[in-house]
Amino acid sequence: MRIGRQSKRLDTPPRHPPARATTRPATDQAAQRRPRVIGAEKRRTHQVVTLRRVRLMFLNGTAMRGQKDHSAVDGATFLGPARTAARYRFLAVRDEFPGLFAVPEGGTGIVGELYEMTDELLLQGLLPGEPAELDLAEIELDDGRTVNAMHLAPARLVPGDRVVDITAFGGFRAYQAFLADNAGPEVVRATLGLA
Repeated sequence: MRIGRQSKRLDTPPRHPPARATTRPATDQAAQRRPRVIGAEKRRTHQVVTLRRVRLMFLNGTAMRGQKDHSAVDGATFLGPARTAARYRFLAVRDEFPGLFAVPEGGTGIVGELYEMTDELLLQGLLPGEPAELDLAEIELDDGRTVNAMHLAPARLVPGDRVVDITAFGGFRAYQAFLADNAGPEVVRATLGLA
């Protein structure tokens, strides 16, 4: 019976062969130990990957689906219809575009569409085509979320501009339908570009 540790047998070869002496510099030895990557000599520097910020954007005018400027948001994800909190008035400027305007009282919920879009799309697609009378701002939806939207900047309105309070319509499409229903055929043709 043996007591204690078993001794190592001297007649068995070592697991790893002893290092061989070489005349190469140490840096070359380190390079040889690294695994060789095929095509490494052809590799370029790494591309910098930028994470894109995605934001929620409430649209309520001419960039909504079916409207003349909807192509400005091509690539955005449509999340569905949405409504603002009851804190806004809704104004039509020259009957060309609407603008939300926050008020302390007397506001209502305005119907629009909610989109998810990148900053790149917002800055290079949507904003360049927005009227000068609108600013990017945050608004509150009726479900309590805060999202981005275009907000009317009254100081930028030009004296003499036709501005109509369309809050009672609840949305831009309803106002457009009202205009179409109450316009003479010549006005409708001109509006549609058929005149």
